Amino acid sequence: MLYNGQQGAVQATLGGGEPGTHIQSLVEAISPAVIDSRKKPGDPLMNAVRANVQLVVRQLRQSGPILAEQLRSRTIRIVGAVYDLDTGSVLLLPE
Repeated sequence: MLYNGQQGAVQATLGGGEPGTHIQSLVEAISPAVIDSRKKPGDPLMNAVRANVQLVVRQLRQSGPILAEQLRSRTIRIVGAVYDLDTGSVLLLPE
């Protein structure tokens, strides 16, 4: 999901500027998704946000031991989505 802090961190990562100290750790975590998204056509910010959501989904799916077991037993399902602050709509990302 996208919230103000994440969007600011994604914009800071895209812009290569000097983020505030609390956003710096987010910038470092988001950087792999931003680098990967640069190859895609379209809006750079939305591409980076989507790539970051997909990265976090992969990380959660590989988490253990609690999430891994729940995923195996189909007790939970991890799904990526992007929330649009302006419209309130939610875009589910493909698995």
